[in-house]
Amino acid sequence: YYARPEEAVHLVAIGDATGHGVPGAFMSLIGLTLLNEVSNHTPLDQPQKILEAIDLRLHHLLHEKSSASATTRVWDTIDLALVIVDEKKHKIRFCGAKLRLYQLTSDNQVNVYKGTARSLGEARTQVPFVVHELPFEKDYRYYLLTDGLVDQFGYARSKSGEEEIRKFMSRRLKALLLDIAGQPPLQQKAAIQWTIEAWRRDIEQIDDICIVGFGR
Repeated sequence: YYARPEEAVHLVAIGDATGHGVPGAFMSLIGLTLLNEVSNHTPLDQPQKILEAIDLRLHHLLHEKSSASATTRVWDTIDLALVIVDEKKHKIRFCGAKLRLYQLTSDNQVNVYKGTARSLGEARTQVPFVVHELPFEKDYRYYLLTDGLVDQFGYARSKSGEEEIRKFMSRRLKALLLDIAGQPPLQQKAAIQWTIEAWRRDIEQIDDICIVGFGR
């Protein structure tokens, strides 16, 4: 998701619905509608309030208005990563529901900022959404992604030299991002696609994979 509510302000987000097939598509449409609606009426310097408002409306829509019968209630949720980029202040504000933000600094360090352990639309919780304010300077790169890549099974070589089936995991993702960060966007995309195919080979892709990168 991308919007430019002001000349120097950008809103970037990715979401991951827990449902698959028709339920997943249904949740995606609801999430997109709520994100459009809420972001137009919420202060852009407070991304946590955007997530709180979406969470409240989603819970009300899917749970309080659903049947009291457990067999007909909808319990799907949405994981969301939201970034507000302020070019004038050279700052970004990140707030996440389960999803993470990866930061590559100008000296090639990879920092990971975790989203709050809470999905949008789930049972009511008092855990507050945490906001991370980070620099938006030259040579900094940021990546938002769903869990599809880090959870993808593939072939890894063990210490004994034998191949084992393992998940990709965050460690390999960090190494991949460091390797591609200085490349143009299209080359980065091609490198990520090649890495995924080489990793899983004949193993079926188990989940959707979404990666969004941006920087100055």
